[in-house]
Amino acid sequence: MLPLPLGLSRVLDLTGSIAGATATRFLADLGAEVVVVEAPDGSALRRAEPALFDHLQRNKLACAVDLSQPEGRDLLLRLAAACDFVFVDAEDARLAAAGLDHEAFAGARADIIYVCVALGRDRPGLGVAAAAAALTALFHRRATGEGGRVDVSFPRLAASLQSVAVVAASAGATTALPDLPPSGCYRCAEGAVAVVVRSDEQLRALRGVIGAPEAGDEPALRNALARWLAGREADAAARALLDAGVAAQALLDLEGVVADPHLRARGPSTGSGRSFFEPVAQAGAGPSTSLRAGVREMEGLPYRFSLTPAHIRLPAPAFGEHTAAVLSDVLGLDDTEIEALRARGVVDGSASGAQ
Repeated sequence: MLPLPLGLSRVLDLTGSIAGATATRFLADLGAEVVVVEAPDGSALRRAEPALFDHLQRNKLACAVDLSQPEGRDLLLRLAAACDFVFVDAEDARLAAAGLDHEAFAGARADIIYVCVALGRDRPGLGVAAAAAALTALFHRRATGEGGRVDVSFPRLAASLQSVAVVAASAGATTALPDLPPSGCYRCAEGAVAVVVRSDEQLRALRGVIGAPEAGDEPALRNALARWLAGREADAAARALLDAGVAAQALLDLEGVVADPHLRARGPSTGSGRSFFEPVAQAGAGPSTSLRAGVREMEGLPYRFSLTPAHIRLPAPAFGEHTAAVLSDVLGLDDTEIEALRARGVVDGSASGAQ
């Protein structure tokens, strides 16, 4: 088996946000060595949402460094010099107080790729965009030898995904949404269905399927569709509409997603015979959280590679679990040096309530 796609890359993750953790999780899942640096009192995400932390920090290593101390700041820059990427949250008070901005990290490594996650840091989708942008910058660096800064924000991401609506609005349309009535979500006898009508042809097809007359106002058409769907099961109703050329999709709740046969399927197309969900051993997070030791299922990667099948290799790390290993393997510090740093509170500081 070939090495994982990003097996030769290293990432320094200084984010405390959902978007930042999502971005670096994508890179970690693809084989990058991701080092998460937490403050001596732990991560706010770890404390507030341990189950979410558990999913977002899998396949990563964890260090605890006190950036308020000059030694801690210098240690972080030494780590950055050994990394290809550094991910930060915009307006991070901890980094600002330590003077750790793009210029500081570029001074540690001239070709480093600095990724700043701004507005919308609580949105996982922004993390996906940040990961894609970071990899684009990596291609640029391989071609030119230059690193650089990448800034991502949710408002720009959301606007970029509304192309049709933006075109309609810029053309002076009365509404920026191209969907025609009766587009929307409707309850069925079992489940619910989302229906989208984009053209007069599709509207005529919809009327034919549900038996609605060509004449009639919007409320009447919506009521007719609602009555037709109310007597049917969601999957069957969606198939009937799709067969007629009308976009429709049965909606899944969380339980439905977990039980979905497509996501549960195994075989060549899923990579190494695994389903989308993978079992991961959990060490437990201690008395301050709801997590317990055992085995949990986690969502896997949304894509499959035939030659380099990526998967969940490590559960989320305990607080400071890999501090000694990272300082030894990456920076070459020996046990005596690491213990001296720990004794001075530079690394592995107290983390009340952290796992």
